[in-house]
Amino acid sequence: MIFSHVAKRLLNAWNFLVLVLGCAVLITTVYIITCQSDTHAVPNLGYIASIVCGALLVLLAGLGLYGLRQHRHCISTGQRNFALGSYVLLGFAAGAVLVLAGAVALTFNTIIAKSKQNDFSDNRVEFLEEAMIQNLYDYSVADPNGWKNMQNSWFCCGYYNTTTIDDFLDLEYTADAQALNALPGIYCKTTNCTSGLPACPNANQVWCREVFLKNASTNNVYIGWISLAAGVAQLFGFICSVYILMCDIRMLERKSTNLLPTDKA
Repeated sequence: MIFSHVAKRLLNAWNFLVLVLGCAVLITTVYIITCQSDTHAVPNLGYIASIVCGALLVLLAGLGLYGLRQHRHCISTGQRNFALGSYVLLGFAAGAVLVLAGAVALTFNTIIAKSKQNDFSDNRVEFLEEAMIQNLYDYSVADPNGWKNMQNSWFCCGYYNTTTIDDFLDLEYTADAQALNALPGIYCKTTNCTSGLPACPNANQVWCREVFLKNASTNNVYIGWISLAAGVAQLFGFICSVYILMCDIRMLERKSTNLLPTDKA
């Protein structure tokens, strides 16, 4: 029974932390979508997924906290703890998803590392490159000044030296990358560039592709390890909640046995 009390305290603390985390994810994502101007440069799917995950975390934490709060009442009245039971099912699913997401994020970093080295031997590197070009090109067409401001905000120039990667890309994406370079920011120069480039970075400046890949790599490290840690902790919470439910079942069985009439000799 001592472990049962410890498990309840751990679950209460963890669920409170998950509740705060879920609210933070929701608030931050809504703020980014409504107040940040450069969100058009990345797919909205990531933001939508973030909102859904934040809402699920809040729901999961609410079920856990409510189920633990009703635990003593359910035991004393002989009722089933549906909230805690739902938390067990959703908690296992959430833990598995978080672990999988963390593993995917860390694995994705290997693709980014190859992309930094222009190693297109892996087809996934080509897919990543084309997705970045297409996404940024669509944004630049919709808002040319926004693309220039993005370059200025990140202290970078254009997209990349297309002459070094055009052999690995379709002509369509090469043309789109050149169109991105044709809208230079303040950190670009239009003279003394490699032949075929409308603009190139100033001295001590870099292409925006290098900045974006570096940021993506850093973000994936944080997201990956945080997701793995949260997933493992959530799976531990799942084990604790299962143990508590099993204790409930044993206590209910014992209570039912004590209430049965005893035969008199």
